[in-house]
Amino acid sequence: MPTAKLSMARTAQVLHLGESPNDSFLLKAELADEGIPCQLLALTPGEDLARAVAGSTIDLIVVDVPLSSPAWRSGLDEIQRTRPELPVVFRWGGTGNWSTESSSEQLGRRIRGVLSLPDTARRTEGERREFLDRLVRHQQTYLELLRSDFWNFDEAIQRIIERAADLLEVERVSVWEFTDDRKAIVCLDLFVRTTRTHERPRPVSSCPRYLATLESSLTLAADDAQRDPRTSELAESYLVPHGVVSMLDAPIRRDGRLVGVVCHEQTGVPRQWAVLDQCSAGSVAGLVARAMDVRERRQLADRLERAERLDSIGRLASGLAHDFNNCLTTILCHVDQGLAGKDGEARAALTDIGEVVMSAARLSRELLTAGRAEPVVLKRLDLATFVTGLTTRLSALMPATARLEVVTPGGPVWIRGDAGALERVVQNLVANAADAVAGGGHVRVAVTRAGASSGGAPVPSAASAAIEVSDTGIGMDASVQARLFEPFFTTKTNIGAMVTVGAGAGPGAVAGVGGSASAEGAARVPRAKGGTGLGLPTAFGIVSQHGGTITVESAPRQGSRFTVLLPTIPAP
Repeated sequence: MPTAKLSMARTAQVLHLGESPNDSFLLKAELADEGIPCQLLALTPGEDLARAVAGSTIDLIVVDVPLSSPAWRSGLDEIQRTRPELPVVFRWGGTGNWSTESSSEQLGRRIRGVLSLPDTARRTEGERREFLDRLVRHQQTYLELLRSDFWNFDEAIQRIIERAADLLEVERVSVWEFTDDRKAIVCLDLFVRTTRTHERPRPVSSCPRYLATLESSLTLAADDAQRDPRTSELAESYLVPHGVVSMLDAPIRRDGRLVGVVCHEQTGVPRQWAVLDQCSAGSVAGLVARAMDVRERRQLADRLERAERLDSIGRLASGLAHDFNNCLTTILCHVDQGLAGKDGEARAALTDIGEVVMSAARLSRELLTAGRAEPVVLKRLDLATFVTGLTTRLSALMPATARLEVVTPGGPVWIRGDAGALERVVQNLVANAADAVAGGGHVRVAVTRAGASSGGAPVPSAASAAIEVSDTGIGMDASVQARLFEPFFTTKTNIGAMVTVGAGAGPGAVAGVGGSASAEGAARVPRAKGGTGLGLPTAFGIVSQHGGTITVESAPRQGSRFTVLLPTIPAP
């Protein structure tokens, strides 16, 4: 009886289980094109599989799936139980062509591989028992992970890949997520089994063939990853530097869309991935997809809770601000009356009282804006020209050790906005960025049109423009970012700032936020140390009144980037 070991110099005996004789004819032609001479025995539905195998000296079986005959399922199970040395290759007839290889190339490579395997002896009872034990361990591990808590995303991912590495006895297991534009994949976590450590390698540019393979596969098993045409694009940038020789990748899909991949990476000696390994990899990818779903639900819940909290605080602040303004107006009236006919120390004291009241009026106005009770007047505005015109005033906010850069696109970017209100937003963001780079650094203010971004992230809406304020400063952790837009929340506990008050202005004419400079001729009045915690809530309220959004991206010691998205209008 011939075994699976076969010299490619002689003709292979191939049994084909297909729908019709035409499929067998095409299969023989495909194998001939791939340089695999074979004698093909075609078996069509209704013919007895066991009899065909028993009455011939075949080297392998090629099966078209899905199986056309229900009787073949039990027949194949019996053959694989009694003839483990006889290789079986499954062929999906409707796959079409991948961008990496044609279906015939894939089939030819697989058949050449199985025909060159060493002789496989019949499994002993101990080997069968060991296989069943492994299967039980895989199922038990999957069930335990499925029942575990997914609420903390980072902890869930670490737990999943640690168990996967131990179960498959593989050196490295990692989870990668595609960027929105599919141009790169970002590592969420990588576990190294020998050192029991977690790492985050640098993002890797996505490769067309690799991406196309993941799109059309349940798993990608590459025994020789550096030469396999499906994964060789990753050799120079990732596989060779990390010593990866074999890869078992399982695509992560959410709502039918490819969003990432779980990578099982073998170093040292190459590895042939068993069917059980591939099934386990697919299960791990399903668990990661579940964790991503929970992460999205948690993010939505957090945003909803934050929005409700801000709305409640805003309504309270607006009511207090109105009553506070009434008190301030009365005080200012008495100050104005007291100044008439006064001179010397009395006049100076009354003037100081008036300036303090003006400072309080500024806070009152910020409370109204944070509560969205202060109306804005929307007019046609060229955002590019507007931001460019702020360069001098924004430069005055910068410390001597830092540099400001203002970038705008060529041509106008039209929106409907309140120039005064938007100036407060930009000044506040730049003032905060200036504080972050007080020890030296770079602040960048950029206006971008839809589909472009100075920081690499595209503007999501086709009818939006963005004002991005980024810095290379100290950055913020997630706990600070979660409270940034809450009224009265501030991290500026030791900053001596200056409040800008327009000369001769009333309570409603106070300009400048967070220590920012005002127009020429403005007087500077010292403000108490520490921030008021109203700058960013005020900016949030103004942007919301413009029908836009404001978001932040930051990490400790990696700087921050605030992005204000505003709807655009057609050019006049």
